[in-house]
Parts: sequence; C-alpha cells; structure tokens
Amino acid sequence: KHLLGVTKRFGQKSGNLVLSGGAAMNCVFNGLLDEWDIYQDSYISSCPDDSGVSVGAALLAYFRLESGSRRKRSEFKDNFWGPAFADETLKDILHKFKIQASQPADLLGEVALALSEGQLVGWFQGAMEFGHRALGNRSILADPRDVSTKDRVNFAVKYREAFRPFAPAVLAERAQELFRLRPGRQVRFMERVAHVQEEWKDRLCAVTHVDGTARIQTVEQEVNPKFYNLI
Repeated sequence: KHLLGVTKRFGQKSGNLVLSGGAAMNCVFNGLLDEWDIYQDSYISSCPDDSGVSVGAALLAYFRLESGSRRKRSEFKDNFWGPAFADETLKDILHKFKIQASQPADLLGEVALALSEGQLVGWFQGAMEFGHRALGNRSILADPRDVSTKDRVNFAVKYREAFRPFAPAVLAERAQELFRLRPGRQVRFMERVAHVQEEWKDRLCAVTHVDGTARIQTVEQEVNPKFYNLI
C-alpha cells in the first residue's frame, strides 16, 4: 500500500511496478506483490542488487555512444552471461587432476535415475549464471520428494542453517499445478516465493518451507532446453 501511495504521489499512470536495489532481493516480498494484487504486473530483474549496476552501466554506455541506435523493447529471459568452457578444456582439467569421467549416451536418463535413487548431482553446463542464484547451469540437484534430502545436501555441500529452505525448479507450464501463482507468471530467476498447493506439500517436502511456501524457478524449454528436459 505504501508503494501504491508513492506511485500516486508522483502522478504515474502505469499499473506496473519495476523494483531494483538490494531490497528487491527479498523474494518473500516480491511474491506478496502478486498476492496483494495492487499492481497490474511487477518486474524484478535477475540482479537487482549492486551487481546489476554493471548491467545498467553497460546499457547506458551503449545508448549514449551509439546515438543512432534505436531502443528495442526486449525481455531478459535468462542471465547466462558468465564464462563457458569447451569440452576439450574440461577434458584437460579432468586429465590434469586425474579425475575419471565418462560421457554416457543417455546423460539425462542417467542423471534422472541417480536423482530418483537419492544421489546428489553437480549440474554443470553452458555459460554460468550472472548474479546470486544458480538457475540450471551451475546447480546442485537433488530429489525434492524425500524429507531427508535437505539434511543430506546441507551435510554434504551447503553447510548452512537447517531452517533455510531449498529452491525447486519446475516446468513453466506446470508451475500453477504445483504452486499458487498468478496466471502466466514466470519466475525465471528465483525472484519470488509462492505457496505450495496443498495437495503437493507432502510430495515436495524437501523444498516446502515451514510456512508452506517455496522459492521457485520456472523453467522454459526455449530458455534452457537441457535442464528443462532433465526435469
């Protein structure tokens, strides 16, 4: 309501809200924007904190230096702007550190089977995500159905407080089936928390927080086809 008052005070006619700054990293608040239904829509980038200043600076410089360029309306659907590595580079690293590795014919099938058997998977593909959140290119994967998963990930990898929840990735077209979301809402950057649908809470026990919510990521086939197909 306070934000709505600020919008009215400055005489803005738009029903949309764009949030930036470190406060926009608060995914609980961002999720509540949809619950409150004050605005027609709201947008939070993948990097609203200080790291996003570099993105804004690059855009500003581009439009200032390229004075003849017209601004094209576009939407960031991913933030895979980090380093990527060729297969030969990876093979050299494996050889250097004497790490045995294989390249299975059905990689997705083998990984899915390993997850279903309770194994933890380090998922490394393509270019690294820009920002604070792993979004399917540099991710730790585990089965969300087993209540012990959270403790095992914490013990083996994360070493963080037991009360902190883990984040589920879900196929975009099935997100509303599992989570209480506004129709058509994409949550590509884990920027919003949503309530888990009642019938799914027990089935997603490792990623459902004590208040019945989850910090979700919706995955689209066109944005990240390999991660999508794995899910």
